[in-house]
Amino acid sequence: MFLNNLFFKKHMELSKDDLEAQIVWKLFHNGKFGKGHFTEETILKGIPKNMWGDARATIKDLIKKDIIQYKDHDHGGAYSLNNQNKILWKDIIDKKMKELGII
Repeated sequence: MFLNNLFFKKHMELSKDDLEAQIVWKLFHNGKFGKGHFTEETILKGIPKNMWGDARATIKDLIKKDIIQYKDHDHGGAYSLNNQNKILWKDIIDKKMKELGII
C-alpha cells in the first residue's frame, strides 16, 4: 500500500516503467501469483483513465516478457505473476523502490 501512495498518483502521466511497476506491485501486494489472479478491470483501477490504453499495452508487454501470465476463466481473462520468473518481477519492484529511496 505504501508504494501506491508514493508513486502512483492519479491525474498525472505515468511512464512505461511506472506502469510496469504499478501493475507488478498490485499483483504482488495482493498475492496474485500462482493460482491467484486479477481481471484486467481490477488491475486498471487506480490508474488514470486517460492512461488505460497505455496500461493495456504494458500488460501485453509484461506477458511477452513472461513476467505475468494470462489465463482464461469462466468470468473472463485473468492475470497473475509468473512464479517461474520471480527474479524479473522482483527486479521491477526493487528498481522502483530504490528510485524512491525506500531501499
